[in-house]
This record gives sequence, structure tokens and C-alpha cells, in this order.
Amino acid sequence: MYGPARHAIVVSNLDGIKEKLVELDDCPEDLYIIEGDIDAFDDSSFDADELDGAVCVQLNERQLRYSRFPKILCLVAQRVSSV
Repeated sequence: MYGPARHAIVVSNLDGIKEKLVELDDCPEDLYIIEGDIDAFDDSSFDADELDGAVCVQLNERQLRYSRFPKILCLVAQRVSSV
């Protein structure tokens, strides 16, 4: 549903965000910030299946999204599952 913004940071107010972003030293190539109610952000209405190293989300009857986990998350997940 969110496409590249699925890793967005949800903030309660965008005021002053631009000034803070220019101060970042370590930042991904693209960073999505969404203004919204942090406590009301609910993605439980999606039909999602965790696959081997990925997730498949059925957005509606005719759309689904397949996203691989970033490599760092896969390594952490493998270490946790092997413990």
C-alpha cells in the first residue's frame, strides 16, 4: 500500500523537520516522513504472510506487494532463530 514509504517515520507534526534533516550526517538515500497520529497508525487490516526473507502483503483483491527484508534484518532474524 505504501510502496517505498513503507519504511516511513511517522511524526505528529512536520514543523521544523526540514531544518533537522539537513543536520543529519548518516541518512539513507530516500527518507519518508509522514505526519499523522503515531498511536493510530494501524496496519493490522492488511493480509500479510512472512516468507523466507520477505513479506507478501495482499493489499486488496487485485494487488499484492512482495518486499524482501533488508540483508541486515535477515542476518539478525537468522541469528535469533538459531539461538
